[in-house]
Amino acid sequence: MDPEDWADIVGETMAEMAGCIERYDGTVVQFAGDAVLAIFGAPVAHEDDPYRAVRAGLDIIETVGGSNTSSVEIEIRAGIHTGLVIVGDISAGDLSTYTALGDTTNVAARMQAMAEPGRLLVSADPDRLVANDVTARDLGPVEVKGKSEPIAVYEITTVRDLATRRRGIPGFQSPMVGRDLELARLVELADYAAAGSGRVTAIVGDPGVGKSRLIAELQEHAEATDHARWVVGRSASYDQHRPYHLVASLVLSLAGASASDDPEIIRKAVTEAAQPVFGIDSPSTGHLLQLLGLEDGHPDDEPGVLHAYYDTALAGLISATAAEHAPLFVILEDVHWADPSSTELLSAMLERIQQSAVLLVIVSRPDRQSHGWDVIARADRELGESFTETRLRPLDDGDSRELVANLLEIEALSDDLRQQILGRAEGNPFFIEEVVRMLVDRDLIEESDGRWVAKSELTSLDVPETLHGLLASRIDGLPADVRRTAMLAAVIGRRFEKSLLISVLRHGSEDDEASISADLNVLEAQGLTKLVATRPELAFTFRHALIHDVTYASILKKDRRRLHTEVADAIARMYPDRLEEHAATLSRHYEEAGDRDQTLRYLLLAGQAALSRHAMREGHDFYTRASALLDADPQTTVETKIDVALARATAGINFTPGDQTIALLEDVRGDAEALGDAEVIARVYALLLRIRTMMEESYADRHYRDLMDRAFALAPTVQTPELRAYLEGMMGQVLRSRDDYAASVDLIGGSVVPLEEAGRVGEAGLNAAYAADAEASRGRFDEADRWIKRATVLGEESGNPSVIADVNLFKGRIAAAQGELEAALEHTRLGIEMAAGASNIQCELVGNFMVADQQLRLGEPASAISHLERTFELGEFCNAVAIVKLGEAWLTSAKANLGDLDPEGFSGPLAMAQAGGSRSGEAAVRLQRAITISASPVPDWPSAFDDYQRSIALFESIDARPDQARALHAYANALDAAGRDEESRLQLDAAMAMFDEMGIRPDMVPA
Repeated sequence: MDPEDWADIVGETMAEMAGCIERYDGTVVQFAGDAVLAIFGAPVAHEDDPYRAVRAGLDIIETVGGSNTSSVEIEIRAGIHTGLVIVGDISAGDLSTYTALGDTTNVAARMQAMAEPGRLLVSADPDRLVANDVTARDLGPVEVKGKSEPIAVYEITTVRDLATRRRGIPGFQSPMVGRDLELARLVELADYAAAGSGRVTAIVGDPGVGKSRLIAELQEHAEATDHARWVVGRSASYDQHRPYHLVASLVLSLAGASASDDPEIIRKAVTEAAQPVFGIDSPSTGHLLQLLGLEDGHPDDEPGVLHAYYDTALAGLISATAAEHAPLFVILEDVHWADPSSTELLSAMLERIQQSAVLLVIVSRPDRQSHGWDVIARADRELGESFTETRLRPLDDGDSRELVANLLEIEALSDDLRQQILGRAEGNPFFIEEVVRMLVDRDLIEESDGRWVAKSELTSLDVPETLHGLLASRIDGLPADVRRTAMLAAVIGRRFEKSLLISVLRHGSEDDEASISADLNVLEAQGLTKLVATRPELAFTFRHALIHDVTYASILKKDRRRLHTEVADAIARMYPDRLEEHAATLSRHYEEAGDRDQTLRYLLLAGQAALSRHAMREGHDFYTRASALLDADPQTTVETKIDVALARATAGINFTPGDQTIALLEDVRGDAEALGDAEVIARVYALLLRIRTMMEESYADRHYRDLMDRAFALAPTVQTPELRAYLEGMMGQVLRSRDDYAASVDLIGGSVVPLEEAGRVGEAGLNAAYAADAEASRGRFDEADRWIKRATVLGEESGNPSVIADVNLFKGRIAAAQGELEAALEHTRLGIEMAAGASNIQCELVGNFMVADQQLRLGEPASAISHLERTFELGEFCNAVAIVKLGEAWLTSAKANLGDLDPEGFSGPLAMAQAGGSRSGEAAVRLQRAITISASPVPDWPSAFDDYQRSIALFESIDARPDQARALHAYANALDAAGRDEESRLQLDAAMAMFDEMGIRPDMVPA
């Protein structure tokens, strides 16, 4: 064979082998001729590395050895040995490689050399470690070169399921151990709450450490307390992207309903719970139903509108329930899996809990990256002594021993073996229970006369290395029918209803309800599941997340895909009129099933539902996943691609970096233009203009200018009045950014009425605020006042927090232009607060820069710096280069006020403003530099005066009269400081005349 062809075959074969190894997180450390050396357990160790090595070896034999893609027959043999090796980077001169050294690698090589083609040989040690997971043929002791004694060798034939006999454990229980102080603290907090001083507490701990048991003990206390009520909101790992999932669960609990109830039953329960609080036909009752997905919001509501309504309705329902039931125990379980919308809503309610007879208990894993952790962080930050956090640690040795003693009374158990059990469990109560249960399952202890007695062979017990292996063996040991039911339940999720199980298992089979009930009884008796609800139907949950995870992982991929399809089909059959409500769940199941068409269908439906409820982050996720499917399908229509891109961009506009959203829209812009539909093109142009304007782009930018010119040409052809008005409003904002204030008012102001008449009240209010700002920039404060009042009314009418935040920011700008800096700060800070609550990062960014400017004008440079740092942080995320660059100039000025003068800090911002053709930007930077230089110990007066004169001329050229007056006033102060009295008087007279004419105040802080 030609050497090049042979090299290609060897290369492809090695790549396939490396892929099999990497699939199981092994590390290839050497390619030697036609052999591969791999290690498992380094650089990252896993609890089942021997098993991973076996699987990798068998996969290599099956995929590479069974390959028919080459004209050459490839024979594969593999060998495994375990033991200590030295791993690391081995260097020789300039060369370095990561490898393993030691006798273990030599023995592994001998195993490989002895194997017949298509066979995997292992030594005794790995065989012992994987014995429960494979079938092996004992080849007996074999002489190995370099070894004085023969080595036991086994041939691994298959990976198999373990079928060890199991039986239940009567009376397998223990009182709570080691958590008395934590329980006492919770009871004390409940007493505070009962007295009307609400409390928030977090119970944080790793899986299995005892969070649920502690909560169960607290529930017993609550049930024994007169008038108290217990309500629970639950999160699930598979519902992290389902909007308002956690809060909806809490509302159902407050109403005494279940998610599995018929919609009309839920509607009735929620209405009956809400009417005594809000009255008959109250909008708040409707908002609770909207939160549950039983009613839709107004289709034109802006993001955040319903969120504020939900806040009011939920807070009112909780407060009223607490007034009737003191204390009200509100338990939020598994908050580490909370959806973002619930997290935002719950975070906003924390302070109100303090004023109600409520004990809010947040139960979470210590996952600081989860959305749910934001609730804990905000409570810790804002609630002071009203918030406490309890970290559940592993039990100490004494408590662990007590737990083992409570569970079993074992005779003839050696101290060494007892220490093994306690050491492997590491103080995790659940782990301890499972280790003890394993003793029973393996028949290593037996019941005799009411006592558990250890068998003699117990002294040689090989306790499994990990809980994962233990749980897998328990699941594999179930009867076939029961195991099938457990696997299906795991596919449904950690929590599952009996009715859904029945629907799936009955479909196409003869399973009856009695046999399914029997299976569930076995699972409960084995301690794998527990009953969590009886009304209106039976609902179960896996006792621990790890049990669910291991059960799910035990299903073959092809069977897993089939079961996800069956579950999804059953949900669709059961709830044909509630598909939108279940769309997120259906998309997940069909996605796991590999059904592209159904996944896409329900992702789009879930995205639509999320946007209608203003759950923007979840909606963005749904549309992003849908886009990936559409991009991979050559049959996708242009119209669909454009619609999904627009929806995705709209959903993410306030929290997705602008350059990413622009790239998304530019990708479909050509398709839209090719269609020739003015309405579609206008939608794309309008959104692109909005984002580019948010990013402070200017008409000097080629892409921006091209888009703007096309929009101007297109606008007259758009037939839909509100779309044309929206597009013209965006173009007006562009003109405003080009310092053409008069023309911008005509377009922006002219868009307000059509938008308002079309029901797009939030957009109308925002444009009215832009018009007010443009008029204020010209010193026309009477007109500005008229527009801002209208913007305030429209913003309040819309109920949209983002619009109201923007209106407050514009009020701050107008007040600052009038010299009312204290009022400006008040409005701006309120705008920032509302923007942060609405996740409007762009609005928060602009607000922080405005506060910095206002504080600098008030002579508070240190405070200004902190807001500029926040500006830079948000600006980097948004890729808002212009405002960040402008902030650098203000930072330079603030530092100079504190004694650190560096005039070069103005150069970059000035260059950017000039390059962008922004006369207002250039004038502002020059004025800031001139003021800074003038205040320095040794002023460079010629440079300062040149900047003053240029800034005054630039402000005059764009008719920015308030800024021109401020520049004249600062120039007069500088001339006075330089001893040029006559010139100073002339400039001061001109400035004061302008101030008087416009009715505004000069800055009182001297330059």
